[in-house]
Amino acid sequence: MTDDSSSGSKNKPFQRRRSRSSITSVGTVLSKVLSKYGLEQRMKEQAFMAMWNDVVDEPFKKVSRPLFIDHEGSLVVSVKDSTVAQELTFHRGQLMKKLAPFARGVGLQINGIRFDLKHFTEAEDQEIFTLSRSQAEARLARTPTEEELAQVELTDENLNELAKLKANLDVGAAHGEHDASTTDRIIRMYERELRRKAWRETRGYDPCSKCGYVDSRMYGVTNLCRMCHVVDLLARGKSDAHINS
Repeated sequence: MTDDSSSGSKNKPFQRRRSRSSITSVGTVLSKVLSKYGLEQRMKEQAFMAMWNDVVDEPFKKVSRPLFIDHEGSLVVSVKDSTVAQELTFHRGQLMKKLAPFARGVGLQINGIRFDLKHFTEAEDQEIFTLSRSQAEARLARTPTEEELAQVELTDENLNELAKLKANLDVGAAHGEHDASTTDRIIRMYERELRRKAWRETRGYDPCSKCGYVDSRMYGVTNLCRMCHVVDLLARGKSDAHINS
């Protein structure tokens, strides 16, 4: 019995080391990929938030939208009204559990979710109708179709990095960190972001002046992407509130 116990105690630390190693390995590979292609923090966040509709129930898909990740590591989600905020607050724990593997997959740590009632906008394809004709044409010109994305040729380096990423995510799945379907979603999402970035760069679109991300729509004279624009609005709102108090 002593031998079995001793054997078990020796094996457990080894198993834990493998688990931590696999997590570190995924994070390391992702960091290298992100740095190599100039994707950095903003693309991590964009890629992660693209998975929002995969975790929320159907009724909430059109009345909620992730905005950005704040300095405390909380995902800020805009919601249509207080009723939606209450419903999603009730499901916050479940949402965190579903979002966790996606966050880890792109090298992010999400510490919580908070809901914003002031900056909700509907889906981009509906919002387009509120723009002037010239604005709408410019916006659509920056948005690739599915056919155009499919025609973007990934380099051998792209393909090799995606293969390495998948191999490392498979290790995480084998250790129970997420399931195989999560791996597939992360790979598809990441490949799509690479294609979108390449498509926009080949057309000479300017990146966000703050974070460098090439978004489908840029805001203001300072040329900000959507997330940096919202962060800027919130910062100015807090500043105004401080001045008026």
